[in-house]
Amino acid sequence: MWNQTVPLLNKEHYQKTVLACFIQFWTFYAAHGLFMWFPYILNKVMQFTNENPSARLEICDIVYSMVEKTRNIQFNGTDGVFETERGCDRVLELSTYKHSISHEVIYVSSFLCIGFLTGKVGRSPTLFTILFVCGVCGVLSAVITTPMVAIYFHIILLVAGLATTVVNITVVDIYPTNFRAMAVCISLMIGRIGSVTGTNVVGMLMENYCKTSLLTASIPVIICAFLSLLLPSGMNSKKMKKINYNDPTS
Repeated sequence: MWNQTVPLLNKEHYQKTVLACFIQFWTFYAAHGLFMWFPYILNKVMQFTNENPSARLEICDIVYSMVEKTRNIQFNGTDGVFETERGCDRVLELSTYKHSISHEVIYVSSFLCIGFLTGKVGRSPTLFTILFVCGVCGVLSAVITTPMVAIYFHIILLVAGLATTVVNITVVDIYPTNFRAMAVCISLMIGRIGSVTGTNVVGMLMENYCKTSLLTASIPVIICAFLSLLLPSGMNSKKMKKINYNDPTS
């Protein structure tokens, strides 16, 4: 494992390895780390909008207000102080399922488009578009005051996971054959670390620093969009078609 990993960090491949790992980390952080808390956010928003149909608030303000409603303040006679205790939220809005299914439909539909776009415009523009659009939608989801519009912007942020496939395709193409498998493994391993990190960090920030947790996931995705332009383009399909494999000089 050591012998296969070290060459990925030599002078020739160092930049490619760092870029691929960085992009995978933040893609997984946003797409999978936030996804673990998406039903929680969505359920809070659905509860709030059912009780206040005409209200216009940012989704983080909704989370704060709904969390406050579940807190039970009790007087501790022994210590003579008031204690705040989280109550168990047993309400799960049925509309939460509907919007969760919408997320899955959008995700699957987008996957069907990725292969087509990659073949038509190339990997680099496709990767940039996915990350940039998803990152911008993530920022908008944190600041828009129309709850349902914000939720669907948030869903688009979660679709950033599509970029993982494009990064894998790119990594396979930009490394020599004997390094490709390990390069994909290392970048995906860093990505999954990002997923675990995102799940825990967002969980700690959500109830008190909701907007920070959303922006912390969205802004790095936008940065990754521009960094993706630095990845080598590799050999595209049109160039490969022009190669005559029977000609030793090709």
